[in-house]
Amino acid sequence: MYRKNFVGLEGFVWWFGVVENRSDPLLLNRVQVRIFGWHTENKVNIPSADLPWAHPIIPVNGSLTSAGPKEGDYVVGFFSDGDSGQFPIVMGVIPGIPDSTPPISKGFSDQRTPADLKTSPKKPAARNYVYDGSGATISEGSATRYPNVLNEPTTSRLSRHENIDKTIVQDRIKSLDKGVPIGGMAGGSWTEPNPAYNTKYPYNHATDTESGHSFEMDDTPGAERITLSHRSGSFQEYYPSGTKVEKIVKSNYEIILGDDNVHIYGRCNITINSDCNIKIFGTANIDAGQNINVRTPEDIKFKCRNFYVDASTTINLRAGTLIGGDAGSIFWNSGVAQSSGLSVPAPVRKNTKSPTPEPVPKI
Repeated sequence: MYRKNFVGLEGFVWWFGVVENRSDPLLLNRVQVRIFGWHTENKVNIPSADLPWAHPIIPVNGSLTSAGPKEGDYVVGFFSDGDSGQFPIVMGVIPGIPDSTPPISKGFSDQRTPADLKTSPKKPAARNYVYDGSGATISEGSATRYPNVLNEPTTSRLSRHENIDKTIVQDRIKSLDKGVPIGGMAGGSWTEPNPAYNTKYPYNHATDTESGHSFEMDDTPGAERITLSHRSGSFQEYYPSGTKVEKIVKSNYEIILGDDNVHIYGRCNITINSDCNIKIFGTANIDAGQNINVRTPEDIKFKCRNFYVDASTTINLRAGTLIGGDAGSIFWNSGVAQSSGLSVPAPVRKNTKSPTPEPVPKI
Protein backbone atom coordinates (compact mmCIF):
# COMPACT_ATOMS: atom_id res chain seq x y z
CA MET A 1 0.00 0.00 0.00
CA TYR A 2 1.24 3.49 -0.85
CA ARG A 3 1.59 5.77 2.21
CA LYS A 4 2.45 9.44 2.17
CA ASN A 5 5.05 10.79 4.56
CA PHE A 6 3.65 13.74 6.56
CA VAL A 7 3.79 15.21 10.05
CA GLY A 8 2.60 12.66 12.54
CA LEU A 9 3.14 9.70 10.24
CA GLU A 10 6.91 9.66 9.84
CA GLY A 11 9.18 8.46 12.64
CA PHE A 12 9.12 10.43 15.91
CA VAL A 13 12.50 12.16 16.40
CA TRP A 14 13.03 13.59 19.87
CA TRP A 15 15.97 15.56 21.21
CA PHE A 16 17.67 16.96 24.31
CA GLY A 17 19.37 20.39 24.41
CA VAL A 18 20.26 23.63 26.20
CA VAL A 19 18.57 27.03 25.77
CA GLU A 20 21.00 29.72 24.62
CA ASN A 21 18.63 32.60 23.85
CA ARG A 22 15.01 33.48 24.71
CA SER A 23 14.77 36.98 23.20
CA ASP A 24 12.26 35.95 20.56
CA PRO A 25 11.76 38.70 17.96
CA LEU A 26 8.27 37.34 17.26
CA LEU A 27 7.33 37.41 20.99
CA LEU A 28 6.02 33.83 20.84
CA ASN A 29 8.11 32.47 23.75
CA ARG A 30 10.34 30.68 21.30
CA VAL A 31 13.88 29.80 22.37
CA GLN A 32 17.04 29.01 20.49
CA VAL A 33 18.27 25.59 21.59
CA ARG A 34 21.61 23.89 20.95
CA ILE A 35 20.66 20.25 20.59
CA PHE A 36 22.98 17.41 21.60
CA GLY A 37 24.04 15.26 18.69
CA TRP A 38 22.66 17.68 16.11
CA HIS A 39 24.76 20.75 16.96
CA THR A 40 28.38 21.07 17.98
CA GLU A 41 29.52 23.08 21.00
CA ASN A 42 31.88 24.96 18.65
CA LYS A 43 30.33 28.41 18.24
CA VAL A 44 32.48 29.14 15.21
CA ASN A 45 30.87 26.35 13.26
CA ILE A 46 27.37 27.01 14.61
CA PRO A 47 26.93 30.43 16.27
CA SER A 48 24.09 30.85 18.75
CA ALA A 49 22.37 33.21 16.31
CA ASP A 50 22.16 30.40 13.74
CA LEU A 51 20.42 27.92 16.05
CA PRO A 52 16.82 27.08 15.11
CA TRP A 53 13.98 28.68 17.03
CA ALA A 54 12.10 26.06 19.05
CA HIS A 55 8.39 26.60 19.66
CA PRO A 56 7.02 25.79 23.12
CA ILE A 57 4.03 23.59 23.78
CA ILE A 58 1.40 25.57 25.72
CA PRO A 59 -0.68 23.74 28.37
CA VAL A 60 -4.28 23.06 27.43
CA ASN A 61 -5.67 24.36 30.74
CA GLY A 62 -6.81 27.68 29.36
CA SER A 63 -4.20 30.41 29.17
CA LEU A 64 -1.03 31.28 27.32
CA THR A 65 1.99 31.75 29.52
CA SER A 66 4.16 34.80 28.96
CA ALA A 67 7.31 33.17 30.34
CA GLY A 68 9.19 30.31 28.75
CA PRO A 69 12.47 28.50 29.49
CA LYS A 70 15.44 30.70 30.34
CA GLU A 71 19.04 30.61 29.20
CA GLY A 72 20.94 27.60 30.52
CA ASP A 73 17.81 25.49 31.00
CA TYR A 74 17.98 21.89 29.82
CA VAL A 75 14.95 21.17 27.65
CA VAL A 76 13.51 18.19 25.82
CA GLY A 77 11.42 18.17 22.67
CA PHE A 78 10.93 16.73 19.20
CA PHE A 79 11.29 17.76 15.57
CA SER A 80 7.98 18.43 13.89
CA ASP A 81 9.69 17.89 10.53
CA GLY A 82 11.12 14.50 11.52
CA ASP A 83 14.72 13.74 10.71
CA SER A 84 15.09 16.99 8.78
CA GLY A 85 15.71 18.54 12.20
CA GLN A 86 14.82 22.12 11.28
CA PHE A 87 11.61 22.76 13.23
CA PRO A 88 12.05 21.85 16.92
CA ILE A 89 9.23 21.86 19.48
CA VAL A 90 9.97 22.24 23.22
CA MET A 91 7.95 19.91 25.43
CA GLY A 92 9.41 20.77 28.81
CA VAL A 93 12.29 21.76 31.07
CA ILE A 94 14.36 19.09 32.81
CA PRO A 95 15.51 19.96 36.36
CA GLY A 96 18.93 18.95 37.60
CA ILE A 97 21.71 19.59 40.11
CA PRO A 98 24.36 21.66 38.30
CA ASP A 99 27.90 21.60 39.65
CA SER A 100 29.38 24.31 37.41
CA THR A 101 28.49 27.19 35.11
CA PRO A 102 29.70 26.37 31.59
CA PRO A 103 32.00 28.93 29.94
CA ILE A 104 30.41 31.36 27.50
CA SER A 105 33.14 30.51 24.98
CA LYS A 106 31.42 27.20 24.21
CA GLY A 107 27.92 26.23 23.29
CA PHE A 108 25.38 24.44 25.46
CA SER A 109 25.50 27.34 27.93
CA ASP A 110 23.91 30.66 28.87
CA GLN A 111 25.24 33.04 26.20
CA ARG A 112 24.26 36.36 27.80
CA THR A 113 27.00 38.97 27.82
CA PRO A 114 27.88 41.26 30.77
CA ALA A 115 25.86 43.99 29.04
CA ASP A 116 22.86 41.62 28.84
CA LEU A 117 23.18 40.75 32.53
CA LYS A 118 23.00 44.41 33.56
CA THR A 119 19.41 44.58 32.27
CA SER A 120 18.42 41.09 33.42
CA PRO A 121 16.18 40.39 36.46
CA LYS A 122 17.98 40.19 39.80
CA LYS A 123 16.91 38.72 43.12
CA PRO A 124 17.16 41.02 46.18
CA ALA A 125 20.33 40.61 48.19
CA ALA A 126 18.59 42.08 51.26
CA ARG A 127 15.36 43.83 52.25
CA ASN A 128 15.19 46.67 54.75
CA TYR A 129 11.73 47.28 56.20
CA VAL A 130 11.09 50.98 56.92
CA TYR A 131 8.21 52.10 59.15
CA ASP A 132 7.99 55.79 58.24
CA GLY A 133 5.72 55.23 55.24
CA SER A 134 8.48 55.42 52.65
CA GLY A 135 8.35 51.68 51.94
CA ALA A 136 10.91 48.91 52.08
CA THR A 137 14.29 49.40 50.49
CA ILE A 138 15.91 46.60 48.51
CA SER A 139 19.60 45.94 48.12
CA GLU A 140 19.78 44.50 44.63
CA GLY A 141 21.82 41.42 43.96
CA SER A 142 23.85 40.95 40.81
CA ALA A 143 22.66 38.97 37.82
CA THR A 144 24.94 36.10 36.84
CA ARG A 145 24.73 33.53 34.10
CA TYR A 146 22.67 30.40 34.66
CA PRO A 147 22.99 28.10 36.45
CA ASN A 148 23.82 30.62 39.19
CA VAL A 149 23.11 28.28 42.13
CA LEU A 150 25.34 25.23 42.17
CA ASN A 151 25.26 21.86 43.91
CA GLU A 152 21.57 21.95 44.71
CA PRO A 153 18.45 21.10 42.69
CA THR A 154 17.13 23.66 40.23
CA THR A 155 13.66 23.21 41.73
CA SER A 156 12.32 25.81 44.19
CA ARG A 157 13.82 25.91 47.67
CA LEU A 158 10.33 26.67 48.94
CA SER A 159 9.11 23.45 47.38
CA ARG A 160 12.05 21.39 48.68
CA HIS A 161 12.10 22.99 52.18
CA GLU A 162 15.85 23.53 51.90
CA ASN A 163 17.98 26.65 52.53
CA ILE A 164 14.88 28.49 53.76
CA ASP A 165 17.13 30.98 55.54
CA LYS A 166 17.95 32.30 52.04
CA THR A 167 14.30 32.83 51.06
CA ILE A 168 11.64 35.44 51.80
CA VAL A 169 10.35 33.24 54.63
CA GLN A 170 13.39 34.20 56.73
CA ASP A 171 12.90 37.89 55.92
CA ARG A 172 9.30 37.64 57.10
CA ILE A 173 10.39 36.16 60.41
CA LYS A 174 12.96 38.94 60.95
CA SER A 175 10.40 41.67 60.17
CA LEU A 176 7.45 40.44 62.24
CA ASP A 177 5.25 43.28 63.49
CA LYS A 178 4.91 42.97 67.26
CA GLY A 179 1.74 45.01 67.25
CA VAL A 180 0.72 47.90 69.51
CA PRO A 181 -1.50 47.37 72.57
CA ILE A 182 -4.46 49.73 72.82
CA GLY A 183 -3.87 50.84 76.40
CA GLY A 184 -6.35 52.49 78.71
CA MET A 185 -9.44 51.65 76.70
CA ALA A 186 -10.42 48.08 75.86
CA GLY A 187 -6.94 46.66 76.38
CA GLY A 188 -6.84 45.11 72.90
CA SER A 189 -3.53 44.07 71.38
CA TRP A 190 -2.28 41.92 68.53
CA THR A 191 0.92 40.68 66.91
CA GLU A 192 1.72 39.47 63.40
CA PRO A 193 1.70 35.66 63.34
CA ASN A 194 4.75 33.69 62.31
CA PRO A 195 4.73 32.42 58.72
CA ALA A 196 2.68 29.27 58.31
CA TYR A 197 5.40 27.69 56.15
CA ASN A 198 5.85 24.04 57.13
CA THR A 199 6.25 22.31 53.79
CA LYS A 200 6.96 18.65 53.27
CA TYR A 201 8.32 17.69 49.86
CA PRO A 202 6.76 17.06 47.32
CA TYR A 203 3.44 18.68 48.27
CA ASN A 204 4.23 22.38 47.85
CA HIS A 205 3.53 23.68 44.33
CA ALA A 206 5.94 26.62 44.38
CA THR A 207 6.99 29.02 41.65
CA ASP A 208 9.96 31.36 42.07
CA THR A 209 10.64 34.10 39.53
CA GLU A 210 13.99 35.52 38.53
CA SER A 211 13.46 38.84 40.33
CA GLY A 212 12.33 37.28 43.62
CA HIS A 213 8.53 36.91 43.45
CA SER A 214 7.04 33.63 44.64
CA PHE A 215 3.69 31.87 44.57
CA GLU A 216 2.92 28.79 46.61
CA MET A 217 -0.03 26.42 46.81
CA ASP A 218 0.92 24.04 49.58
CA ASP A 219 -0.92 20.73 49.97
CA THR A 220 1.22 19.46 52.86
CA PRO A 221 -1.18 17.65 55.24
CA GLY A 222 -1.83 19.87 58.26
CA ALA A 223 0.06 22.80 56.70
CA GLU A 224 -2.15 23.61 53.71
CA ARG A 225 -1.80 27.24 52.69
CA ILE A 226 -1.61 29.69 49.79
CA THR A 227 1.09 32.38 49.74
CA LEU A 228 1.75 35.16 47.24
CA SER A 229 4.95 37.13 47.93
CA HIS A 230 6.33 40.21 46.18
CA ARG A 231 10.08 40.75 45.99
CA SER A 232 9.73 43.92 48.12
CA GLY A 233 8.43 41.90 51.08
CA SER A 234 4.72 42.56 50.59
CA PHE A 235 2.78 39.31 50.84
CA GLN A 236 -0.59 37.69 51.34
CA GLU A 237 -0.92 34.32 53.02
CA TYR A 238 -3.85 32.02 53.81
CA TYR A 239 -3.08 29.79 56.80
CA PRO A 240 -4.20 26.16 57.32
CA SER A 241 -6.90 27.39 59.72
CA GLY A 242 -8.28 29.81 57.11
CA THR A 243 -6.63 32.82 58.77
CA LYS A 244 -5.38 35.43 56.32
CA VAL A 245 -2.29 37.58 56.94
CA GLU A 246 -1.40 40.45 54.63
CA LYS A 247 1.49 42.89 54.82
CA ILE A 248 2.03 45.82 52.48
CA VAL A 249 5.44 47.43 52.84
CA LYS A 250 4.37 50.78 51.41
CA SER A 251 0.99 52.24 50.39
CA ASN A 252 -2.33 50.46 49.91
CA TYR A 253 -5.17 51.58 47.63
CA GLU A 254 -8.60 49.99 47.49
CA ILE A 255 -11.38 51.27 45.25
CA ILE A 256 -14.86 49.76 45.46
CA LEU A 257 -17.41 50.93 42.91
CA GLY A 258 -20.30 49.19 44.66
CA ASP A 259 -21.12 48.35 48.27
CA ASP A 260 -18.62 47.14 50.83
CA ASN A 261 -19.87 44.86 53.58
CA VAL A 262 -17.79 43.71 56.54
CA HIS A 263 -19.05 41.48 59.35
CA ILE A 264 -16.60 40.80 62.19
CA TYR A 265 -17.72 38.30 64.81
CA GLY A 266 -14.72 38.83 67.03
CA ARG A 267 -12.86 41.91 68.22
CA CYS A 268 -11.52 44.54 65.83
CA ASN A 269 -8.26 46.26 66.79
CA ILE A 270 -6.99 49.13 64.66
CA THR A 271 -3.73 50.94 65.40
CA ILE A 272 -2.69 53.98 63.36
CA ASN A 273 0.71 55.53 64.00
CA SER A 274 -0.14 58.80 62.27
CA ASP A 275 -3.27 60.80 61.35
CA CYS A 276 -6.57 59.31 60.25
CA ASN A 277 -8.90 61.21 57.91
CA ILE A 278 -12.41 60.06 57.09
CA LYS A 279 -14.57 61.78 54.49
CA ILE A 280 -18.23 60.78 54.27
CA PHE A 281 -20.50 62.44 51.71
CA GLY A 282 -23.64 60.94 53.20
CA THR A 283 -24.78 60.31 56.77
CA ALA A 284 -22.46 58.69 59.31
CA ASN A 285 -24.23 56.32 61.69
CA ILE A 286 -22.73 54.58 64.70
CA ASP A 287 -24.95 52.15 66.58
CA ALA A 288 -23.19 50.61 69.58
CA GLY A 289 -24.72 47.84 71.63
CA GLN A 290 -22.89 49.06 74.72
CA ASN A 291 -20.60 52.00 75.52
CA ILE A 292 -18.77 54.35 73.20
CA ASN A 293 -15.49 55.49 74.71
CA VAL A 294 -13.37 58.30 73.28
CA ARG A 295 -10.05 59.31 74.80
CA THR A 296 -7.48 61.86 73.65
CA PRO A 297 -4.85 63.96 75.45
CA GLU A 298 -5.69 66.90 73.18
CA ASP A 299 -8.87 68.65 71.98
CA ILE A 300 -12.13 67.23 70.67
CA LYS A 301 -13.87 69.64 68.32
CA PHE A 302 -17.31 69.48 66.76
CA LYS A 303 -18.48 71.83 64.04
CA CYS A 304 -22.07 71.56 62.89
CA ARG A 305 -25.32 73.50 62.34
CA ASN A 306 -27.18 72.07 65.34
CA PHE A 307 -25.84 69.83 68.08
CA TYR A 308 -28.30 67.51 69.83
CA VAL A 309 -27.75 65.29 72.83
CA ASP A 310 -30.62 63.09 73.99
CA ALA A 311 -29.91 61.18 77.21
CA SER A 312 -32.58 58.96 78.72
CA THR A 313 -31.34 59.61 82.27
CA THR A 314 -28.40 61.90 83.09
CA ILE A 315 -25.92 64.18 81.37
CA ASN A 316 -22.76 64.84 83.39
CA LEU A 317 -20.12 67.37 82.38
CA ARG A 318 -16.86 67.78 84.25
CA ALA A 319 -13.99 70.14 83.51
CA GLY A 320 -10.67 70.64 85.26
CA THR A 321 -11.00 74.43 85.04
CA LEU A 322 -14.23 75.76 83.53
CA ILE A 323 -17.09 74.99 81.21
CA GLY A 324 -17.72 77.93 78.94
CA GLY A 325 -19.33 78.83 75.68
CA ASP A 326 -20.21 81.61 73.29
CA ALA A 327 -23.46 81.07 71.43
CA GLY A 328 -26.57 82.95 70.41
CA SER A 329 -28.79 80.58 72.36
CA ILE A 330 -28.08 77.80 74.83
CA PHE A 331 -31.07 75.83 76.07
CA TRP A 332 -31.04 73.56 79.08
CA ASN A 333 -33.98 71.20 79.31
CA SER A 334 -33.95 68.72 82.16
CA GLY A 335 -36.64 66.97 84.13
CA VAL A 336 -34.54 67.16 87.29
CA ALA A 337 -33.14 70.44 88.61
CA GLN A 338 -29.63 69.71 89.83
CA SER A 339 -26.26 71.21 89.11
CA SER A 340 -24.11 68.10 89.65
CA GLY A 341 -21.23 70.47 90.31
CA LEU A 342 -21.77 72.25 86.99
CA SER A 343 -20.56 75.83 87.04
CA VAL A 344 -21.35 78.07 84.07
CA PRO A 345 -19.02 81.11 84.12
CA ALA A 346 -19.70 84.57 82.78
CA PRO A 347 -18.71 84.01 79.13
CA VAL A 348 -21.78 81.79 78.69
CA ARG A 349 -24.94 83.81 78.16
CA LYS A 350 -28.49 82.64 77.88
CA ASN A 351 -30.58 84.38 75.26
CA THR A 352 -33.95 84.88 76.96
CA LYS A 353 -35.36 86.53 73.82
CA SER A 354 -34.97 83.40 71.77
CA PRO A 355 -38.09 81.49 70.80
CA THR A 356 -39.07 78.24 72.40
CA PRO A 357 -36.35 75.71 71.60
CA GLU A 358 -36.99 73.10 68.96
CA PRO A 359 -37.71 69.62 70.28
CA VAL A 360 -34.62 67.45 70.44
CA PRO A 361 -34.84 64.85 67.66
CA LYS A 362 -34.51 61.23 68.50
CA ILE A 363 -31.06 59.82 67.77
